[in-house]
Amino acid sequence: MKRLVFFLCCCAASAAQAGNLSEDMLRSKSRPDQGGEGFSVGAKAPIISALKAENGVWASALMMNGRRVQENPYLFSVYNRSGDQYTYGVAGNARGVGDPTLPYGAPQYVVAAQLNARALPGGVPGAIQYVWGEATEAWAYPGTSAVLVGIEPSIIQMEPDGNGSALPRVGAYITFKNREDGKYDTPPPGFYNLNSSALRIESQPETGWSSVITLGENSVREDINGRQPTMLDLREVPLDVVKDLALIRFPDGYCQYYSGGGETITRHCDS
Repeated sequence: MKRLVFFLCCCAASAAQAGNLSEDMLRSKSRPDQGGEGFSVGAKAPIISALKAENGVWASALMMNGRRVQENPYLFSVYNRSGDQYTYGVAGNARGVGDPTLPYGAPQYVVAAQLNARALPGGVPGAIQYVWGEATEAWAYPGTSAVLVGIEPSIIQMEPDGNGSALPRVGAYITFKNREDGKYDTPPPGFYNLNSSALRIESQPETGWSSVITLGENSVREDINGRQPTMLDLREVPLDVVKDLALIRFPDGYCQYYSGGGETITRHCDS
């Protein structure tokens, strides 16, 4: 059995500067039957232990209550800090600077975070994999007074309208794909979209949202051309497709459709 030696990487300097790395945080020792000796920071919460094997290769393990439960997680952190007005678990800025060596008109992409979760074959036969590209949660414990926001996908548009730019500004771009981006122009045969939903609203049993969509006081306004805000914009969809689109599907098998000329009808759903 290879001997594994504890090593705390990356966060040592920042933790020491913050004054949060106390000696009692280094109290939990990993079980020898889980791969050797080592120490984890904090026995009561999942953390990262960085370990070095005899051959000099650095590895890491996700620890839960002193037990190694996953080898080589890419990133996992538990950060407790008090006394500050702002507390960030992860923060970063990606700034795109124009590259004059690129051809004229070549697009440039700036992505602050790229997260991919992939379901791969070869697991337990018959098992269902639940794959989440991103999961964010905002918690309020008893005794707190907190405004909860699960995720805030904001845009900050500082380029004034009227400067020749009419490019889209989209708060949340929800895209359905059935292939890699590099194969954009080569779609596979078939549909791939059975039981797909662009947006699903859910809650735990015995609770639920009191409002599904709420528009704030300053949420909408007319644009520079005087066009009034639109709640649901179907102008890019061909009219014959819109007429086959069930605008609302009711539990009793009836659907509401657009019949043209600004009129809607309600009838049994087509399928």
